[in-house]
Amino acid sequence: MTLLIAESYDIINEDAEKRKTELYDKRIDQRHTWNEVVVTFNKKFGNNATLKLQARREVVNAKMRAVKSTEEYSARLSTAA
Repeated sequence: MTLLIAESYDIINEDAEKRKTELYDKRIDQRHTWNEVVVTFNKKFGNNATLKLQARREVVNAKMRAVKSTEEYSARLSTAA
């Protein structure tokens, strides 16, 4: 009985560690993605603060319409930014 409980405990710990690792990997991927966005944004607009501010406002103010598909929305945002 004790052996069965110990094995169950080990399985639970392994699953928890696996989930932690997966979540950590997702976080790292998200950070890399956002870093790429920042780099692309800075390449396009350089250090001109006015252009950056206008582009950010356009992106923030862009709203998804029910008729548009995700691809059309992404294309619209990429032209705004």
